[in-house]
Amino acid sequence: MLKKFLLVSLLINFSVFAYSGDYKSYLENRCINNNEGWACNTLGWIYLYDYPRDVQKALQFFKNGCDLNFSYACGGLGYIYKYEFKDREKALKFLKKACSLGDKWAESS
Repeated sequence: MLKKFLLVSLLINFSVFAYSGDYKSYLENRCINNNEGWACNTLGWIYLYDYPRDVQKALQFFKNGCDLNFSYACGGLGYIYKYEFKDREKALKFLKKACSLGDKWAESS
């Protein structure tokens, strides 16, 4: 039973990684061509924490999402400016915008 569980777990993990590039392409299409802020935000977090990290791409996708008034993308921008660039002024600007758009997480930052 344990062997079957491990085998199924491995197969699921391999299938997820096999299609990860397709998922990024899907999200990029939704963000850039369909102007969907949630997709921009998701890409921002993927590029910020994926390997290898690409903070500049993350920044651009968060900015795209924030420009579309997606609150969590504005919060992501605030996070990058606060923790990656140590720019408290810009961080506060985007965290305030995130709060004004309803992001409760940004209020605690």
